[in-house]
Amino acid sequence: MRTRAIVERALLITLTFIFFLGSLYIPVIGIALALFSPVPLVILSMRYGLKRGVGSALIASFLILLVGGPFQAFVFVFNSAVVAIAVGFLVGKKLKPSEVIFYGTLVSLGAKVVFFAISALAIGINPLELNFKMIQDAFKSSSEFYERLGLIPKDSYLSGSNLNAFLNYLRIIFPAIIILASALDAFITFTVSGWVLRKLKEEFPTLPSFSGWRFPRSIFWGMVTGVLFSIIGEQTSNSYLINAGANLQIVFGALFMIQGASLIDYFMKRFNLKRFIRVIIILFIFTQPFLSKVSLFLGMFDLILDFRRRRGGL
Repeated sequence: MRTRAIVERALLITLTFIFFLGSLYIPVIGIALALFSPVPLVILSMRYGLKRGVGSALIASFLILLVGGPFQAFVFVFNSAVVAIAVGFLVGKKLKPSEVIFYGTLVSLGAKVVFFAISALAIGINPLELNFKMIQDAFKSSSEFYERLGLIPKDSYLSGSNLNAFLNYLRIIFPAIIILASALDAFITFTVSGWVLRKLKEEFPTLPSFSGWRFPRSIFWGMVTGVLFSIIGEQTSNSYLINAGANLQIVFGALFMIQGASLIDYFMKRFNLKRFIRVIIILFIFTQPFLSKVSLFLGMFDLILDFRRRRGGL
């Protein structure tokens, strides 16, 4: 039994190493490999515990260091391994799916903060500014290309003062972006790992159907706090309150939007719409600004009035 466990761990570590490097260097297929690369570490942490999961991640990171270099090993540890270990360990402890994703989000957020801090100390430059510079250069290149084709006028929203205003806004809301990205990391890791393990006939907790998602009413006060911070900040010219209010509104607004989309999916199921039609409509809701706002307000009203008349959900 011990030999079998050692062989299994070695195989899963190897798969982690192959999937992660493949996600970096193989075009197109690398996207799929990136989604599946945390799964072996989730399995290791779930079956063998936190200590074995951490040890396996360190071995995989050492292999990545030998082949891909120190930066790739650094990225692997803080952007992939930490979340996978957390999700696997929490699932192994029999926590509810919503709890696994919530605590996984906190772990992912902490890892990202450490990642940016160490990066800044190592290279002496704020890595966020490097990212903003890349975004600025990309927008400028696109603007110049479209201007040469005559598709957009000069001084469009892709360049000049409009672009600078957009980048400044990104700087303000960056905390909210990081929080939402951390939640997405935890959710994708949990969902993909669950899909793989259920295919392997392994027991793994499942989230309720999307049409049944419902957040606790307490998140309403998070949005209220964000609005109050913005109002008080504007009245007192306090930039810290204004920025905090903007970030709170984005984070809790995203939760309201998800709940609104869940409510829409609930009614679409009531009208027996085909699954693929529902998926397309939900995708439109998350990608079209007007529909996103409609979904946000629906989620807000659903939180207060409970259109589904039940207290289930997340």
